[in-house]
Amino acid sequence: MLIKALATPAVAGYSTVPELDQALPVFARLNVMPLAELSRTSTPFLVLNARRLAVAITEQPESQPIALKRFLISVVDSFSHVLEGTSIPIGLAGLVVFPVLGIGVGCEGEVVTALRVVSRNKIEVETSQRTIEFDPLCAPPELQLDNSLISTEPKVAVIADGLTHLFEDEYLSEIDVTMKTRRDMAELVKQALTLMLEASPASYQAVRAILRWVVPIRFYRVDVHRSFTSPRLSGVVFASLNADVLGMSEALVHETAHSELNMLLEIEELLPEHPEAVYYSPWRSDPRPISGLFHALYVFGKVLSFLQDIQTTARPLATEAEKHGFLIAHRIIIGHRQLRGNLSNPRAREIVDEALEVAEYYLTRIRTADIPQCILDHQNEWRCQHPELECMVA
Repeated sequence: MLIKALATPAVAGYSTVPELDQALPVFARLNVMPLAELSRTSTPFLVLNARRLAVAITEQPESQPIALKRFLISVVDSFSHVLEGTSIPIGLAGLVVFPVLGIGVGCEGEVVTALRVVSRNKIEVETSQRTIEFDPLCAPPELQLDNSLISTEPKVAVIADGLTHLFEDEYLSEIDVTMKTRRDMAELVKQALTLMLEASPASYQAVRAILRWVVPIRFYRVDVHRSFTSPRLSGVVFASLNADVLGMSEALVHETAHSELNMLLEIEELLPEHPEAVYYSPWRSDPRPISGLFHALYVFGKVLSFLQDIQTTARPLATEAEKHGFLIAHRIIIGHRQLRGNLSNPRAREIVDEALEVAEYYLTRIRTADIPQCILDHQNEWRCQHPELECMVA
């Protein structure tokens, strides 16, 4: 286990890093925790920083001190309840966010020099200019993230700061850090979750089982909404603000389905070893690996089920939902033809067949089931762009 390895500096390659001497008591505290509790309390941010630290140990020794600081912030966020009496040196400029606790401390121009877990009800953050103390279970409003978007647990928090200890470096330039965006995103997500709860309880339950944090990102065209997830940050959805309530609902269903499938693929070997990008996807202009097309069928099957519920229970949105769903259903049927014959795992075939069943049922309720011209045009353009793979378009 990583924490046990870190407790042995010579083995971990840390003998020349002075920060570790002061951090070792933290690892000693965690080493006595049952593995089940460690796993339950760990967060995607902790796991991300553990991986960063493992890379620093084995591949990038020069980044060990900063990787350790990032990791220790995540440790305090996840395990403050067992770290009473612990003081940890940090030395990072700017805001430090504890996403699990729902708290952000510090500001531009300040350096956070140390974290102290005084007790279960008191954490102190020492900066270059002041000492800030708070109760992790009842922090003052000015320290709280935009959370509690809905009244039921678990809470969803909006994080809108470019925080190197929370996200992969390649995502930092994407994040929209303005206060207005954060507030507007909190309201939009609340409305989207409310729509799901009222119109599609099954979709709502699936999203709420995974979604914990929403990160606002920039958009580059008003008419193109952006959203994505990171396989290393389960429960975190990155999304731009340029969407209406239905659009944001679709995005949350879509992205949490990606996270759900990523977790499934970590514990089950569903797909053959075919890393080559040779498959036709009706959603993309580039050839896709088998995993990419498999993800698309799974995710859009979930989205289509949600849109079908919207058409039945949210009549003011029925026309827009039908327009979206009509295209998705045809694309699922086409994608299924490309993929199913290349899947040998019965569970994998069952997953794509479930998506096909949703699509076929959806189209039986539509007055015209003709394939839209835009989809036929997409196939023809793909064949022209990739003549060597023309045979892959079924």
